[in-house]
Amino acid sequence: MKDIKRIVLTGHRKIPTEYVTDKLTQSLGRLYYKGCETVIVGMAAGTDLIGARIALDIGMEVIACIPHFGHDYKHASQKEYWSILAHPKTTVRWAHEGPWYDGSFFNRNEFMLGLPHDIVLAVMSNPKSGTGHCVRRARKNDKPIYILNPEEKIWSIENGDYS
Repeated sequence: MKDIKRIVLTGHRKIPTEYVTDKLTQSLGRLYYKGCETVIVGMAAGTDLIGARIALDIGMEVIACIPHFGHDYKHASQKEYWSILAHPKTTVRWAHEGPWYDGSFFNRNEFMLGLPHDIVLAVMSNPKSGTGHCVRRARKNDKPIYILNPEEKIWSIENGDYS
């Protein structure tokens, strides 16, 4: 198995919380056990926040990539968002040091993928999304990608063997 120290985690919001929590607890726990130290997330509702919380709870570091200054988090999980940002093992990075603009979230995705990482871990069922954008960019950069499609209930691996 190749060394995996840092991963980019991305995923959809509308996948059932229990399912995402179960799969990410297993996957991140296994990666941590094998030496993974850091999870890079975009801090969106759903998969990003669930994964960030699991990573922190098992002892990993989190790099929270905020899309722009003044990012106003309006989802029901606002308390969790701020709790993750305040955690001592979280580093906050701004993808754009200015206000929102059309394309802020795609820029955040590019920023995350520009940080050093070994694989992309994606929980997605719809390729026409921000998560799909991350996966397409990772493919262009020949990064190994671990994709969980909840409809298929299996992980698929591209560009590498991470068994």
